[in-house]
Amino acid sequence: MNSPPRPGSIPASSPGRETLYLAVDTEHGAAYGNTLSWSANDKPKLPVRQLKVLVDLDNDKFNRMFIGLMRAPIQPARKDVAAALLRRGAFA
Repeated sequence: MNSPPRPGSIPASSPGRETLYLAVDTEHGAAYGNTLSWSANDKPKLPVRQLKVLVDLDNDKFNRMFIGLMRAPIQPARKDVAAALLRRGAFA
């Protein structure tokens, strides 16, 4: 039996990926989550992160992967990870 695809299992060298510089607004307010991106030529002199961004998507492959993940059995939570998250107040 084949196991379902894992998140992030698309190879980094896949066609349709570009290296971009991103800035994301994390201040709580109306602009929260707004994202700006630049190519290496347009990058501002501000602290921005360099990331590989998926700019093209194989819809059929994505749908098969997503449906496989949604149908997969739920993995039991690791007690050590859950305890650490509770200590940090992740579920508060």
